[in-house]
Amino acid sequence: MQQPSLATFHVHDGLRTVGVWSPWCVFPAWLAFEIGGPSLLFMRLPVALLAALAVPLLYILTRKLCGKLPGSDSRLKEPVSVLAALLLAMSPVFMLYSRTATAVGVSLVPALLTILALLWILERPDLWCRVAALLGTLIIGAYGYAPVRFRWPVCFGILVLEAFLR
Repeated sequence: MQQPSLATFHVHDGLRTVGVWSPWCVFPAWLAFEIGGPSLLFMRLPVALLAALAVPLLYILTRKLCGKLPGSDSRLKEPVSVLAALLLAMSPVFMLYSRTATAVGVSLVPALLTILALLWILERPDLWCRVAALLGTLIIGAYGYAPVRFRWPVCFGILVLEAFLR
């Protein structure tokens, strides 16, 4: 296909580890092809760079969660966050799926963004912009790897439980 089309925005089954249908893989590769021409490097590099955003996002998420755990030592917040990010960055599975231009590796980015948005909304549920951020991350995550879509019922359950407890 020479030109991008709206077919990329159809939500597919997503259970296969291919990236030819996901906007998370198609648009970065298409943009790189426009800049450097079609090649294996320009197909994989932008998707790998996008997937690499999961490392700092995991660091941020771990810092947020370590501060909220009951009985946790605040001195361990930084080392645990750095260790979590380093373990993800060095994980062979993460490296494999991030560099092969598939939707699996890059789906970790919207998954982590959704968890961060959920924590953000639980801090101040009265702000509509936080609700919009959570809905936005859930929608963009639908174009990723199919098992990540389980965040919809999980987020709904957590929000219902939080509303009940308040």
